[in-house]
This record gives sequence, structure tokens and C-alpha cells, in this order.
Amino acid sequence: MNAGIANSRREIIPRSGHLIPIEQPALFNEAIMRFLNSLPG
Repeated sequence: MNAGIANSRREIIPRSGHLIPIEQPALFNEAIMRFLNSLPG
């Protein structure tokens, strides 16, 4: 799916399902911050 979305990344968050921010909030936040910090500007 991410191949069709510019600047997207695929992240695998272990021990989670469809509610990643609730099930693994620390790993979710780390992944989001890595993505945001990688964007230009």
C-alpha cells in the first residue's frame, strides 16, 4: 500500500492490531516522531 503513497513508510509495530496508538503507544509515538523528523523543513 505504501508504494503508492509518496513519502510514506511501512512500520511494523509488534504485539499490536488495529488500535496501535492504544495497544503500543510508546512504539507508535516513536515511529511517528521518526517519520516527522525525517521530513524536509
